[in-house]
Amino acid sequence: MIVAILLSYLSRINQRRHFRDVWLGVAAAMVLVLAGGFGAFFLIKQYEGSNVQTYFETATYVIAAGVLTGMTYWMHKHARTMASELQARSDLALTKGPMGLGVLSFQAVVERVSRRWSLPSPSSLRARARRQRRCTATCCS
Repeated sequence: MIVAILLSYLSRINQRRHFRDVWLGVAAAMVLVLAGGFGAFFLIKQYEGSNVQTYFETATYVIAAGVLTGMTYWMHKHARTMASELQARSDLALTKGPMGLGVLSFQAVVERVSRRWSLPSPSSLRARARRQRRCTATCCS
């Protein structure tokens, strides 16, 4: 949503040449988020079946619930002014040089994705695979 607001604003002020900067920032953010997600996945996989894994997953879910709850209240409070704030930040980024919009979109995407996205834990992947094998064995025999 933030990238769409940013791109539509740039289009409206005839600054379409900066679309590339925005998309470079989005791509860099996605690389960072994917690397962090895979890193966390493989780190916790080492503790498979232990209490460390259970504590890590529990803490992750509690933090995610807190962040999403806070985000809900924040969105309710700032929804009316978000587009105008983003436009002001875009104008400032345009004056900072060619990578200003890239950094702005990078920051926006990392912030949003880190609040919404998490990789499934190894134990949940294994449980899903067991359910699928069980279903296949009972359905196909």
